Amino acid sequence: MNDYNSIYKQEAMTLPPVTETKKKAPSFTRTEYVMACVLLLCGFFVVRFGVVHPTGLITTLLYWGLLTVELVFLHRAKLPFNTTDKLLAVTLFLFAGVYTITANELIKFLNTVFLIMADGLLLFRLGNDRNAVMQFLPLSLLRSVFELPFSRFSMAFSAAISGTKGKKFWKHAAYVLIGLVMTVPLTAIVATLLIDADDTMSVMLGNFLSACSPEETVRIIVQFLIGLLVGAAMFSALYCTNHGTAVLHADRCEEQLTSCRIIPGTILYAAVTPICVLYLMFFFSQMQYFMGGFTGETSGYTYAGYAQQGFFQLCTVCCINLAVIAGMGFFISNTGKKPLALRLYSCYLCICSVFLAGTAMAKMFMYIHVYGLTPLRLYTTWFMVLLVIGFMTIFLRQFLHKLPVGKIGAAAFILMFGLLCFSRPDALIARCNAEMYLTGQIEEFDTSLLYSLSDDAAAVLSSYSPEEQEQLDVTHYLLDADRGRGFYRSLNLSALMCREQ
Repeated sequence: MNDYNSIYKQEAMTLPPVTETKKKAPSFTRTEYVMACVLLLCGFFVVRFGVVHPTGLITTLLYWGLLTVELVFLHRAKLPFNTTDKLLAVTLFLFAGVYTITANELIKFLNTVFLIMADGLLLFRLGNDRNAVMQFLPLSLLRSVFELPFSRFSMAFSAAISGTKGKKFWKHAAYVLIGLVMTVPLTAIVATLLIDADDTMSVMLGNFLSACSPEETVRIIVQFLIGLLVGAAMFSALYCTNHGTAVLHADRCEEQLTSCRIIPGTILYAAVTPICVLYLMFFFSQMQYFMGGFTGETSGYTYAGYAQQGFFQLCTVCCINLAVIAGMGFFISNTGKKPLALRLYSCYLCICSVFLAGTAMAKMFMYIHVYGLTPLRLYTTWFMVLLVIGFMTIFLRQFLHKLPVGKIGAAAFILMFGLLCFSRPDALIARCNAEMYLTGQIEEFDTSLLYSLSDDAAAVLSSYSPEEQEQLDVTHYLLDADRGRGFYRSLNLSALMCREQ
């Protein structure tokens, strides 16, 4: 018994000591350190000139600078760019110029969202298999927007601090802060003496103090703090791309899609069939009414009542059809090739949707021909054209199984969105209505509508002769537009065109 205890104690004494393993701190290259510092500082300018005050030239130059820094970083990281990636990078530079050519706030906001999504998609493509990214485009967009910027959110601060170790950085920073605090009384005395000595200096300091009011100072501080978070998100996206931490596995995506396909086809076909029959009844019973959009016959309705009676309902039906087609393809249970019945139902719904969208657009064109153009009429018509392109792509996909729907959809959306942005919608609306009124096509030129438009409309109307402006009754509108144009609204092409007239 004693021998057994002695052997047990000896074995216990020979066991290696338990040591706690510490996580190794991430190491950063010199390029990553510089990039983190630049993005953390630029985050404030992104918030101020990209969100709070989306100006023209300043915002364009800011985004051009950020895109250039990003591409330099990716080049130094030796990430390969193929032709599509290069075209996407050029597209980002082109759309960054939208802020300068238009004063439309809605277009600027939509363009900012587009730049975020397109830049995220570019980074996600560089860190993954490009074919898989485009094959699962909706999932790729979600991950590029919500995963890349936040999965390594704290790395920007770690990278920025890593470059200051061993250099007494914080000690010198504290010395600078103490020196600035100590010089406040002396600076105030010198400023007082200079104000008494020179009136020009008094005006300059007065303008500076008025610009740095307590309210504006608080806003700048809040924007700076939010800018730090924005800069950290931008660095996180670049860091994930460089280190390949956000990986899209095509096999896992296929497995997840397969796990969702649990509804038997018979159930879905039975659920969709009444809708298909209803469309047939609808088309036959209302054929003359809906064909009126092409023939000009309104069946007793006024043009306004006729267009409003069915346009937005048809738009809603088209959106529902798109959701039905997507739901059928997503949830139907199949083990291999897409069932023939599913393709037939999808084709039928696509044909009905294209017919409905075409009818809706014909009704709206007739309405515009009589009453003129407004932002709502323009934007909804643009959206319907985009839907028609989408339905035609889905229709072709039922027969061409290898058709790259993701690439075609992305390219079509970029082209359509570019057409919307670079056409300067407010300028298009003002010119269209003015020409229609001057030629006698419409009876009234709605000047009240102009006050809801941006300076793009004022730039167009200022190019008309004084006689035409008087006929349009826009003289007071142009004067009000000039008086209401501040600094942030003056840095775009439209404001420049108004000043030249």
